[in-house]
Amino acid sequence: MQYLQSLYSGFYQVSETDNVFSSVCSDVFSGVQAAVQGVIGLPGRVSELYQKVILASSPAGMTELIAANEQWLFEQINPRNEVPGLPFIDKQYKNFTVLSESAKRVGLYALGMILSYSNKEIAKETLELYQNLSIYQRYRAVYPFQTWCLFGEEVVDFSSNVLPAFTENLSVEELEELYGRENWLKWMNLSTDKMYIDKQNVQDVARRDMFEGRCFGISFDFIALYLEKKKTHPELSTFDIVKQLAPIFRKGASDRAELAQICSLLSERKPPESSEESSWTTPEPSYEEWIVSLIKDMGDLLAKGFGFTLGRSLLCSGKPKSESLESLDPGVYSLMIRFEDTSRHGHAIFVIKTEEEKEYIFDPNYGTLAVDKENFGTRLEEILSLYEKPSDQISIVIFNRCS
Repeated sequence: MQYLQSLYSGFYQVSETDNVFSSVCSDVFSGVQAAVQGVIGLPGRVSELYQKVILASSPAGMTELIAANEQWLFEQINPRNEVPGLPFIDKQYKNFTVLSESAKRVGLYALGMILSYSNKEIAKETLELYQNLSIYQRYRAVYPFQTWCLFGEEVVDFSSNVLPAFTENLSVEELEELYGRENWLKWMNLSTDKMYIDKQNVQDVARRDMFEGRCFGISFDFIALYLEKKKTHPELSTFDIVKQLAPIFRKGASDRAELAQICSLLSERKPPESSEESSWTTPEPSYEEWIVSLIKDMGDLLAKGFGFTLGRSLLCSGKPKSESLESLDPGVYSLMIRFEDTSRHGHAIFVIKTEEEKEYIFDPNYGTLAVDKENFGTRLEEILSLYEKPSDQISIVIFNRCS
């Protein structure tokens, strides 16, 4: 390991006159160093700590060890305060960047597993926390690499459709403290003329399970930030705005994206003013009509929380073809996707059609893509195909223009 450090120092000195190469060396060697640190430990505090965790012979000794280093260890694998940094598209030698980041995440995954192992017998209430944080780091090691392999130079930055923290069921008071009372009340009191938030089961729904997906909240969060930036900085190109915002979603859902996702699960339709009159005058809708209406009403509710509006719904039965996608007018469109298997969760992404050189696609599971105009329809069709199975195809895609 000392050899790696000296090698890193030598590379850094040689490349001082070359900022790009220096940055690449820093990324690569910090990733390798983090991986080695996670697996075998560095000399000094980290190496000693790992050895004690692995070799500790008594639960009492492990308890003392973890208690003394808990905060420091937790900060190493908890991404809550992670700084986004430069967008991926601005980095040189992208292959090295992806590999070094994956190596770093593998190291943090190993660290999390060591912590979960050490807590197995002595502190079972934190076992699930460290297991989830380690799996989160594994997710961050695998998905950007997969995205890069799929989309290459079109990647503006990566995204994580997870929550960058994990907490067991919380009381309403604890949830208010976690999100901030003002934000919590704003979202919990959200309503439209058709929908409201049913807070009766809020504690069950608000269980912060990292891996259930936050696609609606994350997509709408990005849309809101984009529309606001476009309004306040009209001089900026779409590419400049997207490049500024994309890194924010690298680590997962923000607090307000998480609140929006909670609201989507708690949202309920308001009863008609006169149920008797409604039953006589309203024909029974088909399933397709019912689901389109429900998703649109829920979308209106979430959009209101974020401060924008959804236009009229455009419905496509089955997966849309590339020709119809390319014919969309310039604008921002949310896409809400449902599958033939009605028990399967839907998915939400969005696209930005422009009059510039590029079109943009954001999928919370992969990231932000800048696509040449002639490839936009094909690329979006390919992304939608990733969610289809031989026995379960896309049944409908609902487009809503956002403003």
